[in-house]
Amino acid sequence: MNPRRHLELARSLVAGVRQGAPASPGAGEAECRCAIGRAYYAAFLVARDFLNRIGVWVTPTAAAHPAVRFALNNSGVAALGAVAAQLDALSTDRQYADYEPDDPRTETADAAEAGLNSAATAIRMLDLIAAGRVHPPVDLPAVAAAILAWAKANGQDAKIRRA
Repeated sequence: MNPRRHLELARSLVAGVRQGAPASPGAGEAECRCAIGRAYYAAFLVARDFLNRIGVWVTPTAAAHPAVRFALNNSGVAALGAVAAQLDALSTDRQYADYEPDDPRTETADAAEAGLNSAATAIRMLDLIAAGRVHPPVDLPAVAAAILAWAKANGQDAKIRRA
């Protein structure tokens, strides 16, 4: 499955809430929480796929979530570091949405839409970098080498290694 479909689902859920027609009974709190989770997973899975395509394998376990952020953050490319920061913020929002039912901060269409926009921005940046459409162009083999060197030096080579 294309992980971008998670973002499409999230947009559909938020649109239903905005139109006053949430998918489930209520004011759309569940849809907003779900949309935040789907937005995070879209960005996370696209980022993991990006790393795989440049030759960096990330464990397919729960440890992949911080590993993807660590890899991007230690790539030597500021734009990838920014994507890591967006993933970190999205991950925090997803955790509130999934595990804090009494915290209403993730129950509004505005909060969900902010997550959608952040995920879309992260995905767009990864796409631009992968396509060589940023200036200056990013040397993807050098990025992979930097990530792999960081992983080895920091004992993360069981979670992040050459694909």
